[in-house]
Amino acid sequence: MGADQPIDDRELLRLLKRAAADQGAKAWVVGGYVRDRLIGRAQPDLDVVVEGGGALQLAERFAQLAGAGPPVTFERYGTAQVTMTEHLVEFVSARSESYPPDSRKPDVLPATLEEDLRRRDFTVNTLLMDLDGKIHDRLGGARHIRPTLGVARFGVDVEAAAIVQRKRQAGQKLPL
Repeated sequence: MGADQPIDDRELLRLLKRAAADQGAKAWVVGGYVRDRLIGRAQPDLDVVVEGGGALQLAERFAQLAGAGPPVTFERYGTAQVTMTEHLVEFVSARSESYPPDSRKPDVLPATLEEDLRRRDFTVNTLLMDLDGKIHDRLGGARHIRPTLGVARFGVDVEAAAIVQRKRQAGQKLPL
């Protein structure tokens, strides 16, 4: 197996599970991949959140097992990404973020899984999947997915809240 050979989702989860076991890490697939799996749409990219830190080490072990090149790491944010032929797998340690008034770059601190989920922009991005493929919806994100003619639509309330959050983080004033 190598980065130039495609692997299916089942094998991807098997490799993630093995890497997590090897590292003693508690990891979850989170966000868009889980949302798209619920509505039956293919999603090649996975986001993996790791409880208690260790995302960079998990990414390294996963890359080894998958036969991929070394992960690209962003230590300031505790993130790493592994690129494969048909997948981009991003790893992040559970974290909280705050935005200084003079910067668009967040200050990042270690956090619990619950705190990490609450920082996310859309509730549908809080959907979790364990490495056995079971979906967990701790914050009710699935209620914002409404399949319509085979296309997922998100409630306006979720989108409006995310716009307000992003404008505040960017230090922009909201129109009245």
